[in-house]
Amino acid sequence: IGMVRAGDIGGDRGGGLVRVAPSDRRLSTAIGRMRPTLRHRRKSLFLGLLALAFVALAGVWAHGNALRYFLADTARRGDSTMQLAAISLRGEMERYEHLPELIAQYAIIRDLAAKPDDAAMVTRANAYLKDTQILLGASDIYYMDRTGRTRAASNFDTPISFVDGNFAYRPYFFNAMKGGTGRFYALGNNSGKRGYYFGAPVRVAGQIAGVLVVKIDLDAIEQAWRGGDYEVVVTDPSGILFLSSNPDWLFTALTPLTLTQGQIVVPPYGALWFRPVA
Repeated sequence: IGMVRAGDIGGDRGGGLVRVAPSDRRLSTAIGRMRPTLRHRRKSLFLGLLALAFVALAGVWAHGNALRYFLADTARRGDSTMQLAAISLRGEMERYEHLPELIAQYAIIRDLAAKPDDAAMVTRANAYLKDTQILLGASDIYYMDRTGRTRAASNFDTPISFVDGNFAYRPYFFNAMKGGTGRFYALGNNSGKRGYYFGAPVRVAGQIAGVLVVKIDLDAIEQAWRGGDYEVVVTDPSGILFLSSNPDWLFTALTPLTLTQGQIVVPPYGALWFRPVA
């Protein structure tokens, strides 16, 4: 039993003693012990919340980094796909772009240009152009006189023969007749197939007597583009999708066309209805 002087806890200045019960002492000790426990719990709770906040911030940071990496990686792979597609298309073009000029210099073509009404000459030229077309893997090869009339063609013996057809309105013809290199992409009037056309002037005695044309098929290039992670498209200046790895997008328009734009694109493609890309 503990004892204190009565004067220490009251107003009595006498020398008596006041007893302190053991239960009061234990209560005082328990209260003293609870205070540091509560402080410890509050500190633990604060540290736990701080840890959770750190984990959340770390998750946000990691997600942001992962998203940035994914977007950067997607952009890199997209750029690589685009570059490979451009290289393959350019390579295919370069295979054929100089062939019309070379073929135009062959004697049989110049002889035909000099005598376009000679039946025997036409027969020989037809056979030569067919053999050359097969050898080179071109879609069609044909010769037009200065009026644009086709005098000989590699497809002379097919239902879609170009012979006697007139294509004077095509840019590859009139540009070549001016002495330049004719280039054009369009749907064939006879075949209904897309193609890229290269034209070169045929000269006789120093004068341009006609135009030699090589048409190439671009389907194989599209086939090579299909099945990848990305869709690849090639548009013309009017925004028409002329080539596409997605067949459903072919000959669709990136933006709605005005009447004026429609008049511009009709000659290459004929009477097609161009719808926006879905």
